[in-house]
Amino acid sequence: MSRTLPAAPSDLDAAALDDLLAPHLADAHVVAVSHDVIGADRGLLASVSRFTLGYDRPTRLPRTLIAKLASPDPDVAARAARTGLYRREVHFYRDLAPQVATRTPDCFAAELADDGRSFVLLLEDVAEVTAIDQVTGCSAAQAAAVVDELALLHARWWTSPELDALDGVPTFGPPQRIANLTQLATVGWPPLRELLAEVVPAHLLRLGDGLTERVADVLADLDRRERTVVHGDARLDNILFPSDGGRPVLLDWQGLTIGPGLVDVGYFAVQSLTTADRRRHLTALLDRYAAVLVEGGVRPPTPAETDHVLRLAAQFSLVVACSVPVLSDTTDARVRALAVAMGERSLTAIADLTERAVP
Repeated sequence: MSRTLPAAPSDLDAAALDDLLAPHLADAHVVAVSHDVIGADRGLLASVSRFTLGYDRPTRLPRTLIAKLASPDPDVAARAARTGLYRREVHFYRDLAPQVATRTPDCFAAELADDGRSFVLLLEDVAEVTAIDQVTGCSAAQAAAVVDELALLHARWWTSPELDALDGVPTFGPPQRIANLTQLATVGWPPLRELLAEVVPAHLLRLGDGLTERVADVLADLDRRERTVVHGDARLDNILFPSDGGRPVLLDWQGLTIGPGLVDVGYFAVQSLTTADRRRHLTALLDRYAAVLVEGGVRPPTPAETDHVLRLAAQFSLVVACSVPVLSDTTDARVRALAVAMGERSLTAIADLTERAVP
């Protein structure tokens, strides 16, 4: 692409937004801009801001948009580019979002630099949302609504021959991805373990001590399962709940992957429900997921396959938890609380799901 992409929210002035939004503006122009950074305490790999726009004449475009750009931290941006995270998200909004029934934000612009190091997304600002903190966890009803959206996504590509044509969407098992996530676990587990030591029993902490050695086997095993398109990071910090009770909106598609749909469901349940609620509601959520798949013409996984992938999802969840102390500042109270919640829930789920019996 030839357009120079903004490096920071301040680069998105009226002229830049006018250029990016030109296909939607018709005869109107952006003449006024203000913005506020949001989500800085959510462990993001990008910069997210809410922009308020003024136009010189009536237009169908909304007055507020969400702009997502590369992380201002050059090391984080380089890691995201190296692992293709920005490329995957732009690909999703450009090419895949129009094909799914899952509710996602409307996208007004999606651009990626040739080197994958910078990007810009201009997205719908979903109005009047109820804030659900991942640290607190969501209700069973909210979890069920999210599982519905995940099932709609998964049903669209379940074991489809179209998966082979989805360039740029990786599976779980490529050697480079295994190496990247193994390194993440190697670097991230010691500081995460230190954060968890005061709140997690020693026998659970020991479940994380061999994580580095398990990553390759976990990812390779996920790669052998029935495949579809999965979100890859379905947790509450990446989901909006409209205040009117409407369908939840899934955000942050940087983790887009080809793999077993149940990894999304298991990961979501582990990370977005308290441990007590996950234990109480997991079976009902799995039944709901299977029912929506059937409605979409998909034969759901067997109980044995379900339990197996759930165990893998809990291990994968712990790897992602290790990313928080690596990519975010754990001196921030909310980031620290997020790391502890993600780590504790993952370890507890590993223990619980290891004992889960197939009916």
